[in-house]
Amino acid sequence: MAAFGPFRSRRHFKALSLWIFVSCVWRDHHHCRIDCSSLVAAEEITTTTTTRSNNNNKNGNNINTNNDNIHAMIVSSSRYWFNYRHAMNALGMYQILRNNGIPEENIVLMIADEYASNARNPYKNRMHATGIYRESWYNHTVPLDYRGSDVTVQNFIDALLGRAPKSLHTNADSNVLIYVTGHGGDQFFKFQDEEELTAQDIANLVDRMHQHGRYGKLLFIADTCQAFTLFDKVTAPNVLALGTSLKGENAYAHHSDKDLGLAVIERWTHAFLTSYERSSDTTTLHDIMVAPFVRKEVLAANVGIKDDTSVPKFKTVSLHEFFGVRGGGGGRIQDTPSSEDIIVTANVVKSSDEVERKRILMDLPIPPSPSFVVAMDESALGREDEDDMGYTSQPFEYPLRNVLVGFLVMVALVTTAEKIFLH
Repeated sequence: MAAFGPFRSRRHFKALSLWIFVSCVWRDHHHCRIDCSSLVAAEEITTTTTTRSNNNNKNGNNINTNNDNIHAMIVSSSRYWFNYRHAMNALGMYQILRNNGIPEENIVLMIADEYASNARNPYKNRMHATGIYRESWYNHTVPLDYRGSDVTVQNFIDALLGRAPKSLHTNADSNVLIYVTGHGGDQFFKFQDEEELTAQDIANLVDRMHQHGRYGKLLFIADTCQAFTLFDKVTAPNVLALGTSLKGENAYAHHSDKDLGLAVIERWTHAFLTSYERSSDTTTLHDIMVAPFVRKEVLAANVGIKDDTSVPKFKTVSLHEFFGVRGGGGGRIQDTPSSEDIIVTANVVKSSDEVERKRILMDLPIPPSPSFVVAMDESALGREDEDDMGYTSQPFEYPLRNVLVGFLVMVALVTTAEKIFLH
């Protein structure tokens, strides 16, 4: 048999090539199984019953917080792919509330665009702020109450006044959180570049909510450019208002995702979600929403707060009064997966009746204690061209595709090598 370059025969060369190929495939498959197994474990955990509210914290201390009386309106008003980060801001806030056991009927979620199904999204039906090997903040359990053309100023107002198809049913004792993110300017906030919610609109809305007894305490957060100007005309009592930038200042993105090719979250919201993981039962709104941003270089803007018409103040109101007891929901509340759920990961999960259930990676339930986070590196803030989240993005996440591509590459390499080395 003819010599084959440095190998004794063509057979030896092909055997070595096959061994290298199988080793690479096994390594890739092994990593995939590791990543999937944690998610499958989460699915099995969530089959146990969870409660909607829990007034005891993890240390066993009793806290006078009634989750049933906490209500939230969460709005991302921007559409178009490059505004992905605004939807992530809203989803991050939503996850906190649901993980703390705030009832779904107490939350209205408005997101203007379908980013999860956008053709440019390489992670189909998923949305990530911390890398594809951490949980998706969007999956089949996240109900979008208003989406697309339904995200309007009128629906926003009607939902808070109890006149929309999905409304907040609040009373004079309710703690109401309103969080809006998107694009804005001096005394206006845009809805899909078509409408504007003005500072006067907000003042009128809050006045009407007060007159009709629709809140006891209200926390209004705006994460947008010149956000604090939205509250210039608010005079209603017991309103705590926070804007992540002052007049003439912009709100900036925190970091970007290389595979998505765009920024994925705003600085203030990212910092809040990160700090929230370190909060305690005694943390106040001021401790987590204001104090970390005293130095302007953290956000490249100044946080503005308004509590002059309110008896409760940012420095005296506990965080859990608007967000619930941290972890008080006993883990994220989700529908128990049925035996009919569809399809695909590297792992096959079997139910008690041995019915095989496969699920798309993004559809697996989110682990009970989502990690929003990495430690903040202030030197990296705002560098949208750089990923500071400490994860490695791996675009090839489907083992069968890897096998096929690898096989074709191996055939091509062997064929080429034969032509070069064969004597």
